[in-house]
Amino acid sequence: MYLALTRTRCGFRFSLRESYLQDDVYQHRELLDLGSDPSEAFVYPGGNSFYVSEAIIEELESQGHKPDQEELEELLWPFLDPYIKSKLEGFRNRSRNRERPPPLSPEEQDFIRTRVHAVDKRRYNYLRLGQLDQSKLHGVPLKFYRPLIYKSRDELEQYFIGLERELRPSEYSSYVYSFLYLRRHFYETVAGQMPQALDQDRLDRLFEEEICRVNQDPLFWGANNPDWRLHPYLVRYAIMFIDYPFAESTFMYERMQDFFARSRERFEEARRAKSTKMSPASMSESFGMAHETLQSMSKRQLTRLYRRLAKQKHPDHGGDHESFVRLSQAYQDLMRRK
Repeated sequence: MYLALTRTRCGFRFSLRESYLQDDVYQHRELLDLGSDPSEAFVYPGGNSFYVSEAIIEELESQGHKPDQEELEELLWPFLDPYIKSKLEGFRNRSRNRERPPPLSPEEQDFIRTRVHAVDKRRYNYLRLGQLDQSKLHGVPLKFYRPLIYKSRDELEQYFIGLERELRPSEYSSYVYSFLYLRRHFYETVAGQMPQALDQDRLDRLFEEEICRVNQDPLFWGANNPDWRLHPYLVRYAIMFIDYPFAESTFMYERMQDFFARSRERFEEARRAKSTKMSPASMSESFGMAHETLQSMSKRQLTRLYRRLAKQKHPDHGGDHESFVRLSQAYQDLMRRK
């Protein structure tokens, strides 16, 4: 069961719906219309206590649905009296934090691999991780997508509508660019970080092609394809992409952050190398020649000598492991100095 929000000519209306499996496809059905104000579903007997109206329970039961009081309270929690909500929020969060989801079953893993659409994965990936470039989608653990399983298309869209409320208007275009994976049509380096630097006319054409492709994709809808008109659930993405321009780029800031991170890595590498460098006598012993001679060699000469000695001292060729390690360390120290 889930809470659905729909727009009407008179405003917004809320309803309780549920997903069910029919002919191996998850469909949805309406259970109860809650009107424009779901807060009326609560009864407050006194103090900080509350419960969902018995009339709602009875109405759901008359339709053959067995409602769970805790499930209803969870769905309608955002509409609870603000004062009572503030008093109970800490206890609610504490109990939720103690709950650990069980490992994915083989059936759930298979469902995520074969039934969860790539568009849904990319949307969830951006909304939870903020990843603009979705080229490494295959590297995300399957359990990350647990909230997307066993849901009808309607329930999934209602779920994403809720998550998308956290987006800032300046993120709308980047969000759509990300989950439609428009980046794959461009070879420019900036396509992964700064889509506003791309050819915007071409980007608009690609957006139209991709959104229409999703609109006619039976794997996305899980049932009959919608007609030629853009589905209302996809209209919101057309508004996001067309009416809201890309935000000012943070490309240079990100490049600077990357530069500083690489600089720190090089500093740490140099520090570790300095703390473990070999003495000249140890280098001479490993190579079997005077340290002065090793210093006078060019990089190419030193590399040739190292390769010849490494082949002799390698454990796979009957050499000693420790001698091979010392030789490699001596070679690395000498090359760093050169």
